[in-house]
Amino acid sequence: MSLSKLSYVTLKSGAFEVCPEGYLLVRMSDYAVVDLEEAKEREKVFLTLCKDNPMPFVVITKSKLIEYTDEAREYMANNSRMDEIRLAEAFVSTNIGVQLFIENYLKKNPNKCPSKIFKDKEEAIEWVKQFIK
Repeated sequence: MSLSKLSYVTLKSGAFEVCPEGYLLVRMSDYAVVDLEEAKEREKVFLTLCKDNPMPFVVITKSKLIEYTDEAREYMANNSRMDEIRLAEAFVSTNIGVQLFIENYLKKNPNKCPSKIFKDKEEAIEWVKQFIK
């Protein structure tokens, strides 16, 4: 099946799904490590699933560790195509270490879209709904 016909894709770093309400749900894998190659695959999935239609993202992690290589972080933070399709980003985690990692990432790489960290998935979804076109 063609990737362009899918609404759900799984990579080693997580699962990606376009939800009927109009946001992209990202479920990070446990102990995900995202290198440059994985970052490029993720970008391809984001662009394909969004079909070039901007939408908010809800990123959920239950893991105690998320790791992005410097190259992957730089690539994702400065990729202009991602900026075109990401309207807002809600991060969901109950782990203080992961929350601090996300806060640090957002400070080092300020997004061109609204971003917020949540402990509750439903609150995150309610927040992103205001950005759905």
